[in-house]
Amino acid sequence: MFKLIWRIGCLSVLLIIAFVLFSMWRGGGLFREVGGKSVGIIRENSKKLGDKADMIKEKTDAVKNTMKKWSDKLGSAGGPDNTDTDKKEEK
Repeated sequence: MFKLIWRIGCLSVLLIIAFVLFSMWRGGGLFREVGGKSVGIIRENSKKLGDKADMIKEKTDAVKNTMKKWSDKLGSAGGPDNTDTDKKEEK
């Protein structure tokens, strides 16, 4: 009995991790597409799942844009870049 509960718990954790990673990568379109082909409670829950996946995707994109802005600011503010090595090679 303990093995069954353990396996169900591990499977649940793996499915949650897979959902989050897939949501970060693709968004919720696929979840809605699969739900559109099904009926009843699966259709309703797949729409909710798709909305949550879209929310995760939007947050991921926002973090990517923020990190890009920060890296651009660090590069233009005298951070490590290749301009010093180019000057040394020209001399």
